[in-house]
Amino acid sequence: MLLGLVQIQVGQLEPAAWHLEQALQHGGEEAPKQKIYEMLANLYEVLDQPARAAHYRALYEETPPTPAPATSEASTSHVRMEHLILFPDAASASRALEAYRAAGFDAELMDDPEEDTYGVLVYDDTPSDVDAFEQVIAQLEHIAEAYGGEYDGWGRDV
Repeated sequence: MLLGLVQIQVGQLEPAAWHLEQALQHGGEEAPKQKIYEMLANLYEVLDQPARAAHYRALYEETPPTPAPATSEASTSHVRMEHLILFPDAASASRALEAYRAAGFDAELMDDPEEDTYGVLVYDDTPSDVDAFEQVIAQLEHIAEAYGGEYDGWGRDV
């Protein structure tokens, strides 16, 4: 599964889908099936394979959520965060947008004709602990760099 996530970050979406499907088949009970179904649905939408996307979206919706975490983790609150990533051109921003969505993030393209750059807004529901937040930022930065972009900062989605 980890290889599939890395391949998403570097834009190798078809191999990523294959590795995620392998994780489903061979991952046993530890594999986070609901999250993998969601990622595969997003990947196949980006890869313009609507039948496969619909298949995995249906599996995602039918799968019960992952059991609640242990008490110490359950007390961690989640905060909806907004991240801005800037790109030099629309094509780079569009490709990165697809990669963010394939990685499971909510994302949208910002096209402001008065700006010289193109922005992608990425939203996530990160646990409010520092380590998890830093991991999300590192993942967003890695994807941005793969498409010639730059992470510009974060804020709370209000």
